[in-house]
Amino acid sequence: MSRMQKALMDCFGQPRRDFSPEEAEIVEKDVTFRRRNAAGTTEVRLERAAGVYKGLRIFVFDEVRAPFATEWRIFRALQALGNFVAICYHPHRALDVVQNYLALERGQEFAGDGVCIFERRETAG
Repeated sequence: MSRMQKALMDCFGQPRRDFSPEEAEIVEKDVTFRRRNAAGTTEVRLERAAGVYKGLRIFVFDEVRAPFATEWRIFRALQALGNFVAICYHPHRALDVVQNYLALERGQEFAGDGVCIFERRETAG
């Protein structure tokens, strides 16, 4: 298990005051993690519809780098299948994306067009 994958699991395993009990249960039961490649990318998956999307895919990079051309093709293919696709560089950003995804009303979209990139966020502690 990579350092980022462990950090993601620790981050998602902590109780969050800003999650409703229903959201916390969804995160605990339905969010899965998968190491994508040796280049240091972990995929966070949520197979649950929200807003206009069929599912959520977050790719959390171990280091700040631009996605490879092959990764962009994967992102676009997942997007074409109806998923919301996000790229994050910090576990807490990924958790924020999940929370915002679960808060989408039926028919609502995330702001922006295409694959969304969420930059690093400094966190206390």
